[in-house]
Amino acid sequence: MWRRFWLAFLLGFPLAVALTGLIAWSLPGRWQATLVPAFIPLLPFWVAIIACAVLWRSTWQTLWRLLGLNALAFTVLWLLKTVAI
Repeated sequence: MWRRFWLAFLLGFPLAVALTGLIAWSLPGRWQATLVPAFIPLLPFWVAIIACAVLWRSTWQTLWRLLGLNALAFTVLWLLKTVAI
């Protein structure tokens, strides 16, 4: 359980940042004006990711799921940035 917790602690933070980045991208207005409201859910997202990861069956399952979700979230952010420019 502690391995899954530490994996979620370390890999869950970038995932939570990516999710809040997607929220910031979707809010209307300039990014400077939407930055603070978008990062309000950062901590609840991070805690929810940790809670879900501790419930998964194995450490490997937790590792691969979090790596896959991180790759997916940052790929979507990269695609949004590339298409919008």
